[in-house]
Amino acid sequence: MHTDEFLKLLKHYPDCISDERRFTAYMRDLFPESPKECNLLINLYHLGIVKGLEAASQIDQSFCNRYKKNLMDSYGVVEILAEEAVRVWCVCYGQDILRKTCDASGFPSTLAEKTNDNVHYGEKLRTYVSYGFSVIIPTITVLDEAIFIKFSVKFKPNAKESLALEGGKIEDRVQNIYSAHPVDVFIPRKSMRPVEFEIATPNKKRPLWRNSKVYLSLLSSEGIKYEICYRSDETRKLQLEYAMAQRMMPEDDARYLEIAANISKKNGEKSNTQNEKQDLGTTIDTGIPAYTTPTLEEYKKALSREEYFLKNNGGRKFKVTNGVRLSNNRIVYPYRFELETEMNLSDDAPLTLTAGGREAAGSVLMCEGFEIIVTIDKDLGEKIGSAYISVEPWKLLEVQVNKLNNISQTDRIAIELLERGPKLATKESYMKIPKGQEIAKKKAKQENITVMWGPPGTGKTHTMSEIAIGFLKQNKSVLVVSHSNISVDGVVKKIAELMRAGGMDSLLKKGIVLRYGYVRDDELTNDADTVAFNFALNRNQTLKNEREKLLQEKDILMKKGQGNSEQIVNVERRLKDIRVQVRTLEGYYVEKARIVATTISKVNIDKLFDYRKYDIVMFDEVSMAYFPQVLCAATYAREHFIAVGDFKQLAPIAQSEAKKTLEVDLFAYLKITNGYAIYNHPWLVMLNEQRRMYPAISAFPNQYVYNNLLKDHKDVAANRSGIVRQQPFEGQAMNLVDMSGSYCAAGKNSDNSRFNILSAIISFSTAISTEAISKSSVGIITPYAAQTRLIRAMLRDHNGKEKTQVACSTVHQFQGSERDVIIFDAVESYPSQKPGWLMLKNDNEHVTRLINVAVTRARGKLITVANGNFWLKKFEGTNHIFYRMVQYLKNKENTVNVKEKGLENYIQSLDKGRNIRYYPVITEGLNALIKDIQKAHEKVVISIPDGNIDRETSGILLKELQQAHSDGIRILMKCNDYTNLPEEWRAYCWGAEDAIFPLIMIDDRIVWYGLPDSKGIFHDGSWGYATVCKTIFRIVGEHTVEMIKSLSGIENRVVDNRSKALTEKTTRDIQKISTDAEDNGKQAGGLGRFVRGHSKCPKCKNPMQLMKGRSGKYFLKCSMCGELAYLTPDFTNWYINRESVRCPIHHCEIEAKLGQYGIYVRCGRGHYIKPDEI
Repeated sequence: MHTDEFLKLLKHYPDCISDERRFTAYMRDLFPESPKECNLLINLYHLGIVKGLEAASQIDQSFCNRYKKNLMDSYGVVEILAEEAVRVWCVCYGQDILRKTCDASGFPSTLAEKTNDNVHYGEKLRTYVSYGFSVIIPTITVLDEAIFIKFSVKFKPNAKESLALEGGKIEDRVQNIYSAHPVDVFIPRKSMRPVEFEIATPNKKRPLWRNSKVYLSLLSSEGIKYEICYRSDETRKLQLEYAMAQRMMPEDDARYLEIAANISKKNGEKSNTQNEKQDLGTTIDTGIPAYTTPTLEEYKKALSREEYFLKNNGGRKFKVTNGVRLSNNRIVYPYRFELETEMNLSDDAPLTLTAGGREAAGSVLMCEGFEIIVTIDKDLGEKIGSAYISVEPWKLLEVQVNKLNNISQTDRIAIELLERGPKLATKESYMKIPKGQEIAKKKAKQENITVMWGPPGTGKTHTMSEIAIGFLKQNKSVLVVSHSNISVDGVVKKIAELMRAGGMDSLLKKGIVLRYGYVRDDELTNDADTVAFNFALNRNQTLKNEREKLLQEKDILMKKGQGNSEQIVNVERRLKDIRVQVRTLEGYYVEKARIVATTISKVNIDKLFDYRKYDIVMFDEVSMAYFPQVLCAATYAREHFIAVGDFKQLAPIAQSEAKKTLEVDLFAYLKITNGYAIYNHPWLVMLNEQRRMYPAISAFPNQYVYNNLLKDHKDVAANRSGIVRQQPFEGQAMNLVDMSGSYCAAGKNSDNSRFNILSAIISFSTAISTEAISKSSVGIITPYAAQTRLIRAMLRDHNGKEKTQVACSTVHQFQGSERDVIIFDAVESYPSQKPGWLMLKNDNEHVTRLINVAVTRARGKLITVANGNFWLKKFEGTNHIFYRMVQYLKNKENTVNVKEKGLENYIQSLDKGRNIRYYPVITEGLNALIKDIQKAHEKVVISIPDGNIDRETSGILLKELQQAHSDGIRILMKCNDYTNLPEEWRAYCWGAEDAIFPLIMIDDRIVWYGLPDSKGIFHDGSWGYATVCKTIFRIVGEHTVEMIKSLSGIENRVVDNRSKALTEKTTRDIQKISTDAEDNGKQAGGLGRFVRGHSKCPKCKNPMQLMKGRSGKYFLKCSMCGELAYLTPDFTNWYINRESVRCPIHHCEIEAKLGQYGIYVRCGRGHYIKPDEI
């Protein structure tokens, strides 16, 4: 801790000066690594220095001496430390805060600013005050055959020296000595990177730890040798015994230069032994940028703009719900949550999760749309109803900017990528691009930089793995990175598979190949050799055995229902300690590994990779990364940089105005593509033989995306034919389920994400039917997060009774994955007049990339669910990729449509699970609906899109609704076509603009789709499309019903683009509406109507309107001038008493009151009612 840090605390938290407890808490929280300095300053606070400074007329030598003496007498502090602590208070609070004259020239200038000029040679000190650094107390981990020591050095701002670790030694109380002298441990100034080394213990002989001493010997670039000594207790907890400085002897100089030479060689630099001593610290210390260009500065600015945007929009708490623990691997704990708002966060972004008063630290495993998967360091149970996640997504961008600032002339690969890459661009035809795996492998070994274009299924992972193993055989070090954990897992699995098949299993067992970070792949998670955590744990049998015993104890306690007991808290605490020790070992083994694989975010934020270089760096899925991310990855490369990706798949995502710069991927930066045209480049090679897709599937992307550059492997047709021969659509690989002619309405939720209830049912049913019949792996892909949430709710309810392995994700989540059968749900349909942004805007080939990814996930069968008429009407004659795909399927492949009842028969043939039932005959569906209404307990909510309902069946249904209403059941109804609705229905119905779906919801537990029966006409300009295939479904299942309710907003109604609660239409409402000149069903009812009639604007005297803000608070707004006013309890109670309004549930009196969050209405039995619902 330095003077400026203490001053910053006093300025940022001025309230702590007057509160002793708060001051102590701030000190301990903000300066955990400086406990001694904290204690000195806190002790002076206890002695009254604050009041003394405030009362002093001048702060002179006598004032300082008085408090110095008090500190020494009261706490036994040595004089030099007491002087310094008093000086800090006088300067920071007295001089800088109180603006008083401070004359204490006899004291040191700051608590932490002494330099080597004041070094006391040969003196054993209990402090680092006179040094330019301090050593964080080491941690010790005992392995079976070694002792592992880890520590950090904290340099002071004015430090001039860098350090080398000459050696370490342990001497126990019976004079057993264990020592080690590493040859390559260097500590550059201003580095906080942990230092790790091991001391061998021959024959597994361990020190007697109580009162043993641990020595560190450090050599300085300033010619000083430091001996640091610690004393240990029986638990290996260390305490500083002394620190001593001596002048280096000639043999120490030689040792320093030896370590310096080793480091230079390791980092690929030429060693200059004459100047090594003075220059090495500067070479490794990257505090001042030694290299920049206008292009680099432009990227820094773009990252800073994105960082600023995220700080203002992404740095807050987000509520997450429906948390489920995905596995119980007892290392870290992965949970999947649903998000209330759509988000995009990078893999490995740090976060804090709070649930039920418990807090856990962790990181993002995957986040896209309305779903987030996180890993945390605590087990919070199998399910978490709701929690809050605090994220700071800009931190990763901040790190990237720092990395770019630290690029120096030694980063020759990165500089070559940045400068020469665009200059080498050509206008040569894409036909001249070198092609094939063998050419790619040869190029990767020969060229400094290789850019490998790998379309789907062309063996990117296999090729990368072979290249990595080839370099391993040459004793080269390899770093494999990607933006996603899935991609990293795939490469590590393939490397391990090829090495085991090639007789290299013994190398894997030595930790030569390690996956660092959280593993998403279930199979790889259990690999003892290649997962760094598993490898580290298995190398320490003592820790492993203790961990297993603790886990067994925890399971027993949990089964006994003692999940909150003191015992389990102690178990969790010890398990955490073990995890920390294993993580320390993990980092050590990762440093020793020859092939390391992790995410680019992990590389950038983890200090383990600071100042590291690898002979080869390989970047997978590079087309999804910002170019600055690619550049940062290249700085770790010493000899070769290999970038692998496909610019015809998903592009990187930016959210600020800097997206024009940041969404340019590596291929665009090198001018290989300008969005449409493709050119050759000297660094470029293409993998052009695909082995994933059945030829009928690959034919479409080959023709419309890849300019016919792809070819099918000779065995792929035979390998996938078994999938093609299976149901549904036996013998057909490419299929279209054309929903034209059915009422497949598409809507959007409050976040503008689109969904289609009918196509969701068809996609879900197709998936579970396919899985049950063929046992194939099945995936459902949709463009929109809302549709994904709806289908997942159906799968979740289905899984409660019958287990399924069907996966459903958005296109972005599915990139990098594949399945035997893919169902692509396009979602888009009427009454929308154009597709949503995701399926409309083809900037940067966005839609083309999206459709390409969706199609190419399928190995043997692709089933597309879409409204063909919608795409034909909107895009006929254009080159829109999905329109072309629909036409391609209609003209060349298998299509199911309404002709000859093909669609109806297909729907009837599907297994819809136990929660969804299809009624092909209207009367059967109507009879079942009537039975449900007769069993209703509270309410029936109805949404009618088309007022032209069938007179006969609707008459029967209306009688049941009337009977239910007379029995006390609330009938809430809205209609988009109110004026065409029969008059007897209008008595219960309100006009609306959002009654898109034909829905009936009963008591929030049953949803009917497709009733009441109507013509179901979709309008598109002068065209109209009637429903010829009736689709009536009864839907149960807690999660599905809740999701339909949430997405559709069935209990709200939109009028004049304003949303309000859907209320029951009363007799009084009908009487008041009858006096209006025109009944369009959109008149205000209830309190809203009362406000319009009885509240005038204080400014212009026009009627006020009842409004609801985004935060949920109610207020009044003038319909003309916009003047705002409060909705008061007195006004609300006037309406309640005048109209004799009672609770709709308990039928008792209600009253409006003012609470902490605004006005609320509650009945005498505790039921709360929203103001716009009364």
